[in-house]
Amino acid sequence: MPGCLASDKTFVVTLGALKNKIGNLNLQLLNYRWHGENYTTVKRPSLFVDSLLSDFEFYTVANRILGELKTPFFSWLAKSENAKYWQIRQNTHFSDAMKVLGWRGLRQIYKAAPDSPASKKKSLWIAVFNWIKPKK
Repeated sequence: MPGCLASDKTFVVTLGALKNKIGNLNLQLLNYRWHGENYTTVKRPSLFVDSLLSDFEFYTVANRILGELKTPFFSWLAKSENAKYWQIRQNTHFSDAMKVLGWRGLRQIYKAAPDSPASKKKSLWIAVFNWIKPKK
């Protein structure tokens, strides 16, 4: 698995830790490093699988770090938020695979998805629903 796929996330988390603040906007401000090898523009299942596994690795490392928090309640809360974030990432990967690769690609990424607290069936149904819902 290429380690570079999670490097942006690691960089952002490190910067956030330095200032102790991480912000999030629901607006897209720019298309960052958009090129012909982005996994949503290339019909290569291995890129989707690598990205999915990279996000899962990030989830696993973050969970280990969060488990070391001194206050059990905050550790539990942070780990549950991390699990919710991982579910969202898995949903996104499945939906993107369905949109770009079709049924066969979705099947491949479903089989490659690791066992985790995120429901693979839920992600599968979300991908199918996103594919069949009317486009605006």
